[in-house]
Amino acid sequence: MSSEKKISPFHGVANIVRFNWPIYVFVIVGLCFLGLLILYLELTPTIKMILTGLIAGTAGFTILTLLVSWYIYDVSELNTYNWLERIKIPQQGNFANIHSGFDETSEPLKKRFPVANWTLCDFYNPDYNTEGSILRARKRYPCLSETIVIDHKDWKLQQNGYDTLFCIFSVHEIRSLQEKKKFFEQSALHLKSGGKLVMAEHQRDLPNFLVFGHGAFHFFSFSHWKEAIGSIPSLHITEVFKVTPFIKIFVVEKK
Repeated sequence: MSSEKKISPFHGVANIVRFNWPIYVFVIVGLCFLGLLILYLELTPTIKMILTGLIAGTAGFTILTLLVSWYIYDVSELNTYNWLERIKIPQQGNFANIHSGFDETSEPLKKRFPVANWTLCDFYNPDYNTEGSILRARKRYPCLSETIVIDHKDWKLQQNGYDTLFCIFSVHEIRSLQEKKKFFEQSALHLKSGGKLVMAEHQRDLPNFLVFGHGAFHFFSFSHWKEAIGSIPSLHITEVFKVTPFIKIFVVEKK
């Protein structure tokens, strides 16, 4: 019998609610307050219609966001990592997985490439990454014991020593364009010639706005990523493709 821990089919969306619970509490309390206004205040039919529409719209949008999140993080190909087959990454070599404080990707990546030599890196900095959701995620899911803490501006790892770098939903936590450029400078410094950086990110685009609303401002546009990566002469984007309408995979190679 397998000793592997069973993962709930709602694991991803449950974590979204768990790590962002203050937002959902605010929404529920707000909807209840509006409902009480409708029940107990003498309001004109027009005001009641507006408040009812606000309740229905907010509740519907919240449910839509959770349903799409469930699709992305629990049901889609993203969760199986089968999209990696498209990139044709060799099984052997020196690999690094670089995250920003919450690591749900190292274990599945290590299973996908079991004979690779792995380095796990965390560039989380409590002075820089101040969002409450990351703090709650780190508390519930501590990093693997072999994880190395790095500075995103100066990794201090083996230069020209890595065949593949993975950055799955991590680099957007570096909010400044200039700071991102420093991160990609370090990527170029540590990749071997011909080595690849594989990055997955939501985009600040129409599909993400339609589903996540103002939350899409936490993501960055395709042109932003192109500028950040393109500022490093030795790096070039060899492929970009979508996994779901909401996620882009960037494959970046060192010349």
